[in-house]
Amino acid sequence: MRLDRLERLDHLWPLMFGLTAIFVANAVAAVVDPDPYRHLLEDSPFSRWVGLDGRAWSTALIAVNDGLIALALVVAATLRRGTGIVLAAAGAWLAVAAVLKLSTCLA
Repeated sequence: MRLDRLERLDHLWPLMFGLTAIFVANAVAAVVDPDPYRHLLEDSPFSRWVGLDGRAWSTALIAVNDGLIALALVVAATLRRGTGIVLAAAGAWLAVAAVLKLSTCLA
């Protein structure tokens, strides 16, 4: 039974590696060039509704959260534990980002 679980996790490595790369790149970009993130938050009706628009700390929140999710993905992949919850958190954060982006495009 344990071997089956480990074999299933082996198939998740490409997904986890790809997500880690996306979250690391996004965290670095939010620190190096925060203006696109700030504009996205200012232009999004969803962001205004939640109260994230125009907040100085909002781009820092994106950078820290993306960095923590990237770290959690690396730890889960290395330890082969907690992959389900980490992938769920990554997916939820990507869904929030998609809602922000779509609400900006459709506004």
